Amino acid sequence: MMKSVKERKENSQRFGLCYEDICKLLNRAPLPCVKAHLKKNILDFNGDRITYDEWGPILNALSLDRSLHFIGVRSALCTKKVLEDVTTESQARAVERCPVVQTRFVLLQLMKSLQMCLSNSHALTCMELEGLPLSSDYLQPLIQGVRACVSLQNLSLHRSAVGDAGCEMLCQAIKSLTNIVSIDLSNCGLTDEGALSIAKVIQHQKIQRCSESWKHTLRYREADLDALPGLRRITLNHNTHIQDLGLLDLVDVVKDDLFLKALDMQNCGVGDVGATAVLDMLKSNVSLAIVDLRANQDVNSQLLKEIMQQLHVNNQGCTEKYHWIAVDSLQLFHQPRRAKPRSHSQSPKSPPVRATKSDTPISPTAPHVKRSKSSGVPWRTSERLARRKEHASVCPGTPRSVQLQETEPPFQVTTNTPDPNAQLESARQQIMWISQQLSLEMEKRKQLEKENEVLRRQIREFPGPDIKLVRSSTMAAMEQSLSEFRLLITNLRDMGMNPDTLLHKSYSEHTTRTLPLDVHKTSKSACTVGNFVPVHVETRVGDTLQQEEICSSDSEQIQEEDTNALLYQRILRKNRELHYSTEDDAY
Repeated sequence: MMKSVKERKENSQRFGLCYEDICKLLNRAPLPCVKAHLKKNILDFNGDRITYDEWGPILNALSLDRSLHFIGVRSALCTKKVLEDVTTESQARAVERCPVVQTRFVLLQLMKSLQMCLSNSHALTCMELEGLPLSSDYLQPLIQGVRACVSLQNLSLHRSAVGDAGCEMLCQAIKSLTNIVSIDLSNCGLTDEGALSIAKVIQHQKIQRCSESWKHTLRYREADLDALPGLRRITLNHNTHIQDLGLLDLVDVVKDDLFLKALDMQNCGVGDVGATAVLDMLKSNVSLAIVDLRANQDVNSQLLKEIMQQLHVNNQGCTEKYHWIAVDSLQLFHQPRRAKPRSHSQSPKSPPVRATKSDTPISPTAPHVKRSKSSGVPWRTSERLARRKEHASVCPGTPRSVQLQETEPPFQVTTNTPDPNAQLESARQQIMWISQQLSLEMEKRKQLEKENEVLRRQIREFPGPDIKLVRSSTMAAMEQSLSEFRLLITNLRDMGMNPDTLLHKSYSEHTTRTLPLDVHKTSKSACTVGNFVPVHVETRVGDTLQQEEICSSDSEQIQEEDTNALLYQRILRKNRELHYSTEDDAY
């Protein structure tokens, strides 16, 4: 029974229900490969055997969906070009020898449906497009959808022939998106220019994360670097044209980056130059957990072993959040087998001799030849198909990097068992060295104690009976007072006064008293003129300076007594004038 229009509108945002409703309207049966994991909100199918009429319900339901968590569209063919001539519905129906998804008409409709799904969905976290020839024209609508989707975390374009131009477009879109955690561009035909575009993305996000971590460190907080959003894993496996030049561009950016955790570059044409740069980078950048350079034939095995050992040292004590991706032997480029040289005894025209069972002896160590369970299919092909079916049934909807992860990290670290005799000998040598150092330190201590005793004895004898210690502050004050007194005498002489006469007059009239008040005013006024602090000077200072002169000229002093009195009165008068003038200046 057909559902009503209202019910179909309600089911339009759920891919499984919408897909079934559209198939019923078109009188078609839903494909089992499409419905296999829809109960888990996972859409993962191979589109090589889907016809044009079967693509219609898938694209319509996909453009309206808002419930899927994982979308995976795969193609087993490794074509790098799209059938550009197929641009109409009738031409797409007529295609027989090529999958319809490889035509321009269907591929463009698929990209537009994915764009609408990315723009409307808030539940989609992982998208994988494998084996699709996505050139710049087809990437444009997909990139617009990636920019609009805020929940997308993992994006994989494995074997999609993106090229350097498409990689640059994608990098310009995701460099400002912090929700994308991992990106897989394995076997996409990238060169060193594509690696340079990815390096610019890492540099841009590193600057943004540093500014964000600085905000988290305010108010004495510690920034959690693992909690900051942005790219954590970049997978570039099987891009053989990246080589050392592209790897050096990545190393220059990653060497001081604390946020990127895994860089996968298996079979990228890297040599010893790039591997040496990676080893030097790992010695300074201890936050990088994985740098996978395996399957690069030009890298020395010893150098690769040193890189693994350095990664093992950096990862000690850390939780294994990021796993190593197993080497995909199917993607490696094997060397062509050389033809066996023709023996001279065998003629080119002679028919080949077939060996019978009786002629060929069976060795007990000969490997057992596996036979295919199904007739007509090689055993390697049948086992590979069985592994793929088993893997698809066990872990559907998981990202490719998780599907191919290794159970244990491939660290090639050799641990040597320690020799107990060697440890005992090294311990004895350490004990002997410590005893020698101890004896030297004891001798130095005795010598220092003797020198200390001599210094104590000298301190006790100093300063002696005739020497007294004076503080440095007291000596500085005394020197300052003498310098100010000397400046006072100089100022008096500049004013036309005779300091010797003033000191002699003070001795004759005041032998036991200090200078009178007028003399203090004179010194005060002179100090004010000379810009220095006045000093109280007693007459006994003048006595010590003029004692010899007074004893030798007593007779001359009596004769000049009258003239000195007049001179003393004149000094007092000038002192009063200077005193009044200084007071006026002060006011």
